Amino acid sequence: MDEIDIDIYKDLIAYGGVSGLRCLQDAAGETLGKYLSRNNVFELLVFAKQHNAEAALKICIDFVVENFSQTSLVENGHLARH
Repeated sequence: MDEIDIDIYKDLIAYGGVSGLRCLQDAAGETLGKYLSRNNVFELLVFAKQHNAEAALKICIDFVVENFSQTSLVENGHLARH
């Protein structure tokens, strides 16, 4: 996965939010879910929160729940931040 591809989906999420196109924002957020990794999920979670991208936010949270233990989230401070 190229970082440029992720940036395209992030741009679509941002544009959908600014222009009031929730369907575009949701579609881009759901597609972005295919590219989540343990390395980028928290960055994308913050981005989704900043842009009120509900679909992307839900996908990021689901990914975190499936791929991280509660202990590791607490130890790394992610639980407190998010």
